[in-house]
Amino acid sequence: MTEPIKVPYASGKSTEGMSHQRVTLRDFSKGIFLYPLAIYSFVAALIEHFMEDAESGGADPSSIANILALIWVVLFFFNVFVVSFDMSTGKFLILILLVAIVGLAIFLLINSGIIAPATGGPIEFNLDIRTHFYVMMTAILGIVILFVLIVSRFRYVRVETNEILVKGILGDVKRFPTANLHYDKKISDVFEFLTLRAGTIILHITGAQEPVELYTVPNVNKKARMMDALLSTLRVSH
Repeated sequence: MTEPIKVPYASGKSTEGMSHQRVTLRDFSKGIFLYPLAIYSFVAALIEHFMEDAESGGADPSSIANILALIWVVLFFFNVFVVSFDMSTGKFLILILLVAIVGLAIFLLINSGIIAPATGGPIEFNLDIRTHFYVMMTAILGIVILFVLIVSRFRYVRVETNEILVKGILGDVKRFPTANLHYDKKISDVFEFLTLRAGTIILHITGAQEPVELYTVPNVNKKARMMDALLSTLRVSH
């Protein structure tokens, strides 16, 4: 799914007297999409901790622990799939993902006793994942996501009324005029868009040797509307 947008900007006059506007675009790495697994690992760690202290409501702790573990496996598979593949590579990959999720969901229902297997016999499968594992995964994933957020704070593109600032993680800075700026917005990965409303923004900047590509911009539609408003204001003023 691609939605190209090109907004020209007329150059040549001063922007003095205009209200100061700017749009900051941050490109996150794929590691940011691990956040659902990190959140679930934290929640599962809390549940496991309380179940290990005492039985709750007469429920079988081992059965609940197994359900938590299977849900974690499903989320892990989903997150790895999203990070590893671009969903625009074809409907075949989406079909494989759907089949795998349905299969894991059926297995979860059978294992928890909600539905009976076709053979009529019980299925025994115990991952035996406990609190320490969930805590460890929460810490590991949390550190990865934290580094992703830190890097994004130092690497970004800022579009202002009079210039475009391209900043790198090591402090390198490139400045370009906003003259004749236009951009393309693409939403090519369905799952990334559903997870963080993320998409790609490609800036075509006068004076730059090549377009500036930001592949994973959260809330990409909102950022595009902000860009449209800024560039439209500049165009009208000239």
